[in-house]
Amino acid sequence: MPIRHPVPHPPPTQVAQAAAETSDDILASLPTDKGELLDAIKQPTLIYIDPVLTFGDDGQITEQDEAWYSAVDGSLQGSKITTWNYYDNGDVNQIEIAEFDADGNQLSDDIIQHYQDETQPVLNPDSPDPGVKTLPSGGLQKL
Repeated sequence: MPIRHPVPHPPPTQVAQAAAETSDDILASLPTDKGELLDAIKQPTLIYIDPVLTFGDDGQITEQDEAWYSAVDGSLQGSKITTWNYYDNGDVNQIEIAEFDADGNQLSDDIIQHYQDETQPVLNPDSPDPGVKTLPSGGLQKL
């Protein structure tokens, strides 16, 4: 049976401590020019928590859950789940990458198809236009 871990939600004290340390670092690195300062303030400050990994009975990774939080108030800002599945011989078959916003709405879902015949992996091979990445806006980007 696979080892399953929940999506990371750090204790509030850990988020507060990381936010305080991050805030100190930000204050120390702020520019003195007003224009640059305004640009710096507009950028969101995020705290990335170490990903949670799930492994199958064979020891191979099956899932990686990541989440990022606001350094200001500790609120969840987004998450990503990466899932691996394998061919019978243990080679990677597909990697699926799903990204979510703070409310849990799925922003993108991409699949990287690997092949056993030395063919290069392909992004979203079953889409009408393989090699195209799904963008959070719902649009597509040719790679």
